[in-house]
Parts: sequence; C-alpha cells; structure tokens
Amino acid sequence: MKSKPKIIEDYESASRRVIDALHPEIQRYVCKFDGAYWIHSPLLITFDLSGVDAAKEINTAYMRKKALAEKVLANIRFDPLGYLVLIEKPYRMDAFIEIQDRLSDAQYWRNLEFVFSITEYVHENKAKWLELLKSKRRFRQLMMTRKDRKSFEKMPEILTIYRGYQHGKYHHKMGISWTLSKKKATWFAYRRSANGSPKVVVGTCKKTDVLCYTDDRKEQEVIIDPANITNIRKVPDIGPSPFQGAGD
Repeated sequence: MKSKPKIIEDYESASRRVIDALHPEIQRYVCKFDGAYWIHSPLLITFDLSGVDAAKEINTAYMRKKALAEKVLANIRFDPLGYLVLIEKPYRMDAFIEIQDRLSDAQYWRNLEFVFSITEYVHENKAKWLELLKSKRRFRQLMMTRKDRKSFEKMPEILTIYRGYQHGKYHHKMGISWTLSKKKATWFAYRRSANGSPKVVVGTCKKTDVLCYTDDRKEQEVIIDPANITNIRKVPDIGPSPFQGAGD
C-alpha cells in the first residue's frame, strides 16, 4: 500500500494537534471539507487549523466573541443589529429567529431586511423565509428605504417581473427573489452558469402581493411568494453572457 505524501501527513498531524487543544465547546464544530479541517460555528468560521499557535488563537477569539454576544443578547432590545453582526452569515437567520420575539415590530422588519439582504442562498430555507416575510407584524414598509418606498408607490398595480436561474443541477426557477429588470435577471442567469444552463423566466404579479421591493444594490429586487406569480413563461432569447470579456 502506498503511503500518503508527506505534506498530507504533516497537515493531518498539525491539524489533529490543534483540534485536540481546542476548547471542548469549539471541538464539536470541527468538520472536514475537501480534505481540509474547518471550524464552522455560529460565532466562528475558519479553515486554518494547522498553525503553531492556532488553537490558542482560536480559543481566545471564540471565547471573547462568545462573551460579547452574551452581553449584547442580554439587552437585545437595545442593539439587535449588534448581536446579529457577531453571528457568522450562514447562521444569521437562525439567530434572528432566536431573538424575534424580543423585538418590537419596527425592529423585526429592519433586522429581517438586514439578514435577508446578506443571505446568498435563500432557496435553502425558502419555506422559513416566507414564514418570516409573511409575518402579520406592523410596519412591514420599514424593510424598504424611504427612496424605495417612493419608487414602489409609483409602480402600476400589475408588475412584470423576471428571474434568472440555471436549469440543471441547481434548478431554482420558483424562488422568492425576482427583479423588474430583464437585464439584471440575465446577469443572475449567467452568474453561475457552470452549474447548469442559464435561463430567464418572466411573470406577472399584483403589487399588493409584493412582500418587499429594494433597489439598494441596483437590482430592482422584488421579494414575493412565487405562488402569487402568474403567467410564468421562459424568455426565449436572453442574449449573450454579460461576463464575456470581463477578464480581458
């Protein structure tokens, strides 16, 4: 049997020494992905587990951040955003759910908008997001900036909306994030085209069914339950990739 290359043995040995020296609370978050050891926890995500002083540095960083999070959490009504930014991005929706009952209606919508806007893979928790976005709490309009509210008020009662996606392995045609712009939908369709064939669909919806509208990132984003979108059909020709020649 062939022995492993020395570089692999060195990495394994160094990583195991670090893992053994981690605080027990952190050890339970250790995982292995693509041959590398990771710590993937709500308070800390890192893949550097082979440094000489890695365990000490990780333990110190984690415990310091934990103490700060607990302090902010104890007075969450004063600074919910301060708590949420301490949480690593993949865990922020769970953190929001944890504190939602302690928030005022205005805080609920402002902080939900923050968490939603930085979430990359909304489709992974689509049902939960719809539950949060359909809350009956007052002041839903606070998810939108004043500028976006004014723009939204001027829109017609029936909207034409688009969604770009990849038909294939990651097929998420019926997502909750759409756009008023065909051009932007095309951009999203090609953004990860390696995962499948880029497609754009178009549909119509009532303005009253829109849960939120935001143009904060110049995406003219419409957040809506796809069950409320009608006349959905594929755009036959979406044109060439907007990324062609981007690196030339």
